[in-house]
Amino acid sequence: MAEAVKCLGSIDPAKCRARVAKRYDVSITAARYEPVYHRAITADRRHHRSRAPWNGPERLLLPASPAV
Repeated sequence: MAEAVKCLGSIDPAKCRARVAKRYDVSITAARYEPVYHRAITADRRHHRSRAPWNGPERLLLPASPAV
């Protein structure tokens, strides 16, 4: 990383911006995160079900709603 800092002056800001916009477009980023969130939710549900005295999806352990 320290070596890369020496090259900062050679980076074309317009090309850098275009590449970032292409690689991290909202729809692309969302599509890549969706499976990650799905795996996390599935793993969390399995973890909670295995520790609970019931096995139905209707009784997932969810955080309490804040008092209004």
